[in-house]
Amino acid sequence: MTALKDSPYLLADVRLEEGFEKDGDVIVATRTALYALEIKYGRIAALHAAGSALPAGLPIYRANGRLALPTMRDMHIHLDKTFYGGPWRAPRPRQGKTIMDMIALEEKLLPQLLPTSVERAEGLIALLQSKGSTVARSHCNIDPVSGLKSLEHLKIALERHRQDFVCEIVAFPQHGLLHSKVDGLMREAMQMGVDYVGGLDPTNVDGAMEKSLDAMFQIALDAGKGVDIHLHETSPAGVAAIDYMIDTVEKTPALKGKVTISHAFALTVLSPEQLEETAGRPAFSERHDHRLDGADRRPDDAAAEARRKRRLRHDRHRQRDRPLVALRQRRHAGKGLSLRAALSRVGRVPAVPVAGHFDRRRAAARQGRQPRLAEGWR
Repeated sequence: MTALKDSPYLLADVRLEEGFEKDGDVIVATRTALYALEIKYGRIAALHAAGSALPAGLPIYRANGRLALPTMRDMHIHLDKTFYGGPWRAPRPRQGKTIMDMIALEEKLLPQLLPTSVERAEGLIALLQSKGSTVARSHCNIDPVSGLKSLEHLKIALERHRQDFVCEIVAFPQHGLLHSKVDGLMREAMQMGVDYVGGLDPTNVDGAMEKSLDAMFQIALDAGKGVDIHLHETSPAGVAAIDYMIDTVEKTPALKGKVTISHAFALTVLSPEQLEETAGRPAFSERHDHRLDGADRRPDDAAAEARRKRRLRHDRHRQRDRPLVALRQRRHAGKGLSLRAALSRVGRVPAVPVAGHFDRRRAAARQGRQPRLAEGWR
């Protein structure tokens, strides 16, 4: 990637999208035109149509008619631990494995990965850049085995690419916030420039849904950070966790617009009506005037009763001690979308931007489609 040092400067002969060509109501082509972009301090300060007079005295670089698009973002990646760049390794079979089995395996692998984690993170960054992604959000292990070493190594790699790559960091308790007793390490990570507090399957890993989520939210509130939690749990545990997080956001104005649920497999078991109800909750509205007592927009009694019944089913399910985790991962370009956008991919809710620190890229609604699940667990 080439970084231009001049400021301001002109980037001429750039092709930009202007709109669509239609045949009736059907889009048949994209309308484009050439422009010169006036760049100041890394931002587009002005557009100049082709053939118009350009500001004098500015250096000019030419794009030769290439199409300019908004930067692509990878909003869910783990730059800190990867086999990428190392010798080929066959995937291990996961049939019959639980998430606790995978955690035990990672405890053995982490010491092998740490010595090369800086170089391999840089390799992943280069791969992302080669495909057009210059912004990312990376989860980073905070665990008893690696301590804060994974975070320290990731920050070294990111510092080396400070001029050409932007990355938010999520402190991720991969082995469970309560299960691995890393509350103290998580709080130390907050002082090291981390942007988000992570979490993991509060029922299946930590064994105490409300206690685990409360601890995660408290770290975020104390540090003034956002939240990005891995939620692989399916119904009823996952649904109960989603309901509890929404309730917490609605009661806590400081969390509004700052919570991302990654994976959220539980959404796939909800009916279209339940998805509509969930997406219609105040936590996903554009309003920012919620009072602690919720008097500005209380959920109706029927919706509250439905959530209460789902939690009861969750409790009964736990008592029967059934396995609740599907060790599979949804593979798509929109990982880490806001819940509203994620809902649009599994139900009939229109995708709209959600206020706050959510990824605001376009998320086309895929009406009535269920996500495809593939192997993976992070």
